[in-house]
Amino acid sequence: MLSIEKLNFSYGKEPVLKNLSADIRNGELLGIIGPNGSGKTTLLKLLTRLLKPSSGRLSLDGTNAYEIPAGEYAKKVAYLPSSIDVSFSYTAEEFVSMGRFPYTGRYGSLAVSDRKVIGNTMEKFEIRRYAKRKIWELSDGEKQRVFLAQTVAQEPSLLILDEPTSHLDLGHSFRILDIIKELNTGGITVIAVLHDLNIASEYCSRLILLKNGEIFSQGTPEEVLTYQNVEEVYQTRALVYKNPFSKKPYVFGIPASLMSSSLQR
Repeated sequence: MLSIEKLNFSYGKEPVLKNLSADIRNGELLGIIGPNGSGKTTLLKLLTRLLKPSSGRLSLDGTNAYEIPAGEYAKKVAYLPSSIDVSFSYTAEEFVSMGRFPYTGRYGSLAVSDRKVIGNTMEKFEIRRYAKRKIWELSDGEKQRVFLAQTVAQEPSLLILDEPTSHLDLGHSFRILDIIKELNTGGITVIAVLHDLNIASEYCSRLILLKNGEIFSQGTPEEVLTYQNVEEVYQTRALVYKNPFSKKPYVFGIPASLMSSSLQR
């Protein structure tokens, strides 16, 4: 679906992404992981065309992504950034309705078909009861469902998410990822930056591990989340075991204080 070929990007003279190549397959749930400053968000901004690479090629369904008109690209690719500042007093329903802009245009009116998509999407995310409430009246978990619903209302074939569970507690994190997994199972390809390695392991079919703007490892969670890779990239000691329920890799970080005390013994 999406092909990245020798992608490079710099902020000024500082290289941020270096010679990245990867293929995102139709129907997969791809997790992008790596420490702070490794280039994860910058990569997503390139995939969504918010930034343009200094060199390399980005192709969507075999076509140069930068040759696709913006409106057509928005019908295929939806993006949810890690944080959204809602400056106006939008209701939840108004905010979700903005996902139909690629079809109506900025000043177009919503057709019956658009309103049906909006209603069905709000039902799917169980936010119908918040329809007339202002965004700032909602909890973080409720807001995140509204934000995600807006991207799904675009009816994209590719959903790109930057830390979709940031600022959420454990329960809300799993509920959001369950929804994303359901969307993926329903046919939407998903690329998500995730900080929690164990959540990435549980939900993603494939992972790309970045280090200093380069791909350090890519493959299944079992192939990528080895203790050697985790220790090398995150510069910390770690243990990796299998989750007893899912059999997926589960990463345990080891505090330096415990390492010191164990060595003394």
